[in-house]
Amino acid sequence: MKKRKTYHSSLHKPCSKIVSFEHIVSTPMSVEKTFLTLANRPRFGVFIMLFVFGVFTFLLCLLRGAHTFFYFNLDGHQVTEIVPLEEPWVVLVTVSAGFDDMFRNWLYWYQKLNLKMKVFVFAEDKFTFDKYRGVQGMSVWFNASDIGNASAHDWKSRDYKILVSRRPNYLLQLLKLYPNVIYTDIDTVWLKDPRPYFRGDFDFWAQLDGRDICTGFMAFKKSKDTIKILTLWKERLRSGDNVNQQIFNIIMQRKIVKYTTLPTVEFPSGMTFQWKSKKSVNRQHVVVVHNNFIVGKQSKINRFIKCELWKPLQSNFSAPHSP
Repeated sequence: MKKRKTYHSSLHKPCSKIVSFEHIVSTPMSVEKTFLTLANRPRFGVFIMLFVFGVFTFLLCLLRGAHTFFYFNLDGHQVTEIVPLEEPWVVLVTVSAGFDDMFRNWLYWYQKLNLKMKVFVFAEDKFTFDKYRGVQGMSVWFNASDIGNASAHDWKSRDYKILVSRRPNYLLQLLKLYPNVIYTDIDTVWLKDPRPYFRGDFDFWAQLDGRDICTGFMAFKKSKDTIKILTLWKERLRSGDNVNQQIFNIIMQRKIVKYTTLPTVEFPSGMTFQWKSKKSVNRQHVVVVHNNFIVGKQSKINRFIKCELWKPLQSNFSAPHSP
């Protein structure tokens, strides 16, 4: 019977002594020396190094990697979404052709802050979908019902109520993918990063609209209670109750979720913000201003112009379309 030979990985010459695994682990020596001794045995050394590399790769992916989700878009097409673990907040907006200039104004102020949160645009018509898909930093989803492409709907109109009634469904779609979602109306202007205000043991944070919760600016954390409240909101709106904010506030009386309202100085409504001058005293503290409590898109634009907050991006967004 031939004597088994072992080889030194650097010299490729026979060793005079066979070193068993039991001998290695039982002999007092440093961890580094133990690993090097194992590595000098060709087959076992390769196995150990591959094992260590695999564990290291797994931990790295766990800490800095991404989840891959497969789901169906609102128009029935399968979508693959890569969700980085280190990206805790995303932004949701809904856009139709009639409010395109309002969206471009929101986008100007948002991009100026350089917050590097991914923006999800839920396009209510094909014009909007074709215009913005492929734009860097955006993920554009299309609602195939396409009712928003003609003009800016009045807030009391049937089509406007249908558009805003889709909000809880969009939020539920995103919360399947991301743990934290900010919904914002596009008649808001962001002057500072709102995320530092989303603290505490709450399921969501919301702007105030007088005494009511404003459904035009809300930040949600994914939880069982959050999903429940959004599902109830969705079902009530689907049943025909299309006054979305009123229904949401009625549901909130059940006290299902833990929530808090955002400070009105930093998150003023159109009723409390001082619109007269860019240099108004309270302007320096404002984080997000909501241009509500006024009827009509042109009235909102005139109000923005008056205090130098109307700066819609002029880009034609002729980015290459996604395949």
